[in-house]
Amino acid sequence: MNWYVVYTRPKAERRVELGLRELGLQAYCPVETFWKRRRTNGQGRGGKAKMGKDRARRPLLTRYLFVGLESDNFHLVRSVDGVDAVIANAGKPVRVSYGDWIEPLMTAETLGAFDRTQSKLSFKAGQPVRVTAGVFKGAVGRVMEARSGEDRVRVMLEGIFKGGAGFDPDQLEAA
Repeated sequence: MNWYVVYTRPKAERRVELGLRELGLQAYCPVETFWKRRRTNGQGRGGKAKMGKDRARRPLLTRYLFVGLESDNFHLVRSVDGVDAVIANAGKPVRVSYGDWIEPLMTAETLGAFDRTQSKLSFKAGQPVRVTAGVFKGAVGRVMEARSGEDRVRVMLEGIFKGGAGFDPDQLEAA
């Protein structure tokens, strides 16, 4: 079986994947899980609307998915609603190696590598940290607050902010 990359219309990845499967073709669209913020009923401090979080899924590769074909039935692929094109070079669809691309993506997705809802926090209050990315790269500070289930770590940067700044855990390392 040969695998190819399909380019879809905006936000049509899921529809295309289902359409390809209805035709009996193998299709794979890697997804990531993330927290989607939403308003809740009620008010928070200062009269502001309260915010909640829901788990949601979205394509990892926006507007792209993979299709496995036994024969070169590209007319079937292009007939599916939402397909813009099959990625090609000089008019010939480009094959993608299952072992180099599809299988590692499937494995990583199964192991939760694309699950942004799982807490990555390994920081404790008072721990010294260094910022590794962004405008404050290289700055050193102390963790003020790191709550499990939250996606931000509050850090007091030495000599910059009195109230501290929020960082994604991926932007920090132990100092």
